[in-house]
Amino acid sequence: MRCREDTYIQPVAYRSGGPKSLSGYSPESQIYISIRPMPSELLSGKAVHARVSSWRRIADDVMPPRVKNISNYRNSQLATMEALPGWL
Repeated sequence: MRCREDTYIQPVAYRSGGPKSLSGYSPESQIYISIRPMPSELLSGKAVHARVSSWRRIADDVMPPRVKNISNYRNSQLATMEALPGWL
């Protein structure tokens, strides 16, 4: 598929349903890539506001923080809640 407009590309890698290893996980994996139009807002004049959160990223020796794992998103959720007015 050819895209001739601003596009959001979302790759997702996951373990597939192959035979399980001794660790209980399937050694096989799959990748799914979805795309959708997403117009750029670079010249729209929209403003972005930012804050610095007191929450820190988890340490590398606790869990790989750069892995796309659901539990790794909790840190970002807490920082977002802290940034929203009226939450804390």
